[in-house]
Amino acid sequence: MENEQRKKLPAIIIPITVVLLVVIAFLAGMKLRGCEPAPAPTADAAAQDPSALNEWDPQVTDPDTSASRTRSIRIPGYPELQLPAETVTVPVRFVNPEGNPCTFRFELVLDENNETLYTSGLVPPGKAIQEITLSRPLPPGEYAATLRISTASLDTHEAMNGAHHATKLIVT
Repeated sequence: MENEQRKKLPAIIIPITVVLLVVIAFLAGMKLRGCEPAPAPTADAAAQDPSALNEWDPQVTDPDTSASRTRSIRIPGYPELQLPAETVTVPVRFVNPEGNPCTFRFELVLDENNETLYTSGLVPPGKAIQEITLSRPLPPGEYAATLRISTASLDTHEAMNGAHHATKLIVT
């Protein structure tokens, strides 16, 4: 009987030892990688910021109604443009939204060779270009292009933020 207990002892100790070694290795790995549990927040960490006031100075404007918001530039997106094949005069709708503080200049550029297909004049806010003349006709196909929109202030005519929109030309 004593002999049977000796045989069972290693059968129990070996799996327990393996499990303990795996747990120790896991914990050591976590410690080395800096993955320790975050400490529980203290009362100080949950305290209200003293600069957050219940009453606020009415002279400080709400960001949604501030002059900076009304002076922001709205730029429309053009994910794809449908163009007729083998012609240079094509219908589009390049818009400078009403209320923008700037003029727009549109430039349509093929990505594969950086070829400029079209450059507009200055487009004032609330106006749109509805037809353009390409530098050359395009055969049917799909083309990766960029519509570059540059802006200039209505007041000072200085450059402002613009945009480069990736677009797909679908020529049929």
